Amino acid sequence: AGEIGHTVVQRNGPVCPTCGNRGCLEALTGERAILQQCRDIMHTDTPTVLRKICPEPDRLTMDQVLAAQEMGDEAVNRVIEDAIEYLENNYTESLSLEELAAFVNYSKSHFCYLFKAVTGMTYIEYLHQLRIAQAKKLLLETGKTVTDISYEVGYHTITHFNKHFKLITGITPTQYRNNRNRSET
Repeated sequence: AGEIGHTVVQRNGPVCPTCGNRGCLEALTGERAILQQCRDIMHTDTPTVLRKICPEPDRLTMDQVLAAQEMGDEAVNRVIEDAIEYLENNYTESLSLEELAAFVNYSKSHFCYLFKAVTGMTYIEYLHQLRIAQAKKLLLETGKTVTDISYEVGYHTITHFNKHFKLITGITPTQYRNNRNRSET
């Protein structure tokens, strides 16, 4: 996962065997960590597709984990849920697909496939939905300018924000705010 993989994201997390940091992305979501999390799940009474694919946890491979995930194994799908949680907590940042795929230690193409399979949306569609949902809330609950809100929710240009707001809601941010204000009087 490179430099990104050793970014500390959970100060009290497990110690990374590579860099020695506590709670870096690699220690939490690297291949070894994913395999260990899956092995731990297999040792519980939780029903899992993974146990059917690989009855011996010590022989578990990433290919088997990926196959279980594609088959809808709830325990294994938590990996994508972790990516979604990370996205929801960091949507205001400039998050690239590469960074998010590295966060869960998957290739870009495999991550995209699994993300869409689980959420029904592409990564970028999901990101825009998150940002616009927050923008709608800010438009109704604050007196901030549309420009300030666009930057606050992670857009770098007002044009880009307006384009995606209208694509998702069917109206401009100003119309959205004005419609709400008219309905309250």
